[in-house]
Amino acid sequence: MNYIIIIMKKIFSFLILCIIKAIRGMGRRVNTNVYRLLLSECGNLVSFDKGVKIYYPQNIIIGNDVCFNYGVILQATPKGKIKIGNHCTFSYNAMVITAERMINNGIIINEHKYDGINIGNNVWICAGAIVLPGSIIDDNVIVASGAVVIGHLKSGWIYAGVPAKPKKEL
Repeated sequence: MNYIIIIMKKIFSFLILCIIKAIRGMGRRVNTNVYRLLLSECGNLVSFDKGVKIYYPQNIIIGNDVCFNYGVILQATPKGKIKIGNHCTFSYNAMVITAERMINNGIIINEHKYDGINIGNNVWICAGAIVLPGSIIDDNVIVASGAVVIGHLKSGWIYAGVPAKPKKEL
């Protein structure tokens, strides 16, 4: 019985990925309508540009008035969920990733670490920024272009660098 459930889950995941691949390259309005159906929760005034890639949309919650520009990647996993608040912007090629390789005694091993990501309200993830597993971004934060977010970013700051550090208070 468990074997049948596993097969059904894999078939369902495959069908979702096929639908996502089919809508890539279509207009923003089509992307938004299809993603809205696939996401766990999706607020009002959410838009997805062409080229946005979403993995495991059933594990992603998006608030109201959120914009995803070209090349944004939202990579949820079965063990890592993504929650995005209201009034957020994700600029070109920003990535939100809930899985990463593990390192044991300095050796990269073929196992993954999974952890969810929480992004608050009024957050701007600038072009090329990367948000890694387990990160928490409070309300009213700007993550500068090319920054790598690891851990907790507190409210009211602009963060930049690798790893992202507070640079200027808003």
